[in-house]
Amino acid sequence: MAQFDFAKVRDEVIANIGELVTETAKNELLGWFKNTALPYAEQVADAYTDTLKKQAETEHGWCKMRDGVVLPTLFAVVEFAAKKTLDILDAKAKAEDAEAAKKAEAPAEQPAVTETIAQIG
Repeated sequence: MAQFDFAKVRDEVIANIGELVTETAKNELLGWFKNTALPYAEQVADAYTDTLKKQAETEHGWCKMRDGVVLPTLFAVVEFAAKKTLDILDAKAKAEDAEAAKKAEAPAEQPAVTETIAQIG
């Protein structure tokens, strides 16, 4: 039975990575992170945080602080930072796309016409 060579596939992808990293791919990846990955991660983090807080009710000392405050706060800060970063990147990408589209629609500027003294006279 033939075996699939994952190392060969990896090496070929790496060798041709320049063809895969395009503006379209980057924008699609950004959209996927913002619209799919982040909401899923937030749901998992929320469930984990809820469980931590429930467990904190029966903990004492440091463990109570860890489960009730420190870890939930850490999750909230990471979620906030990730969301804000993706929002900023998305807004900048959309602004650049709009600017590029505007330039594409605008008529090309005509070069200034210059006349020599001989042509004027």
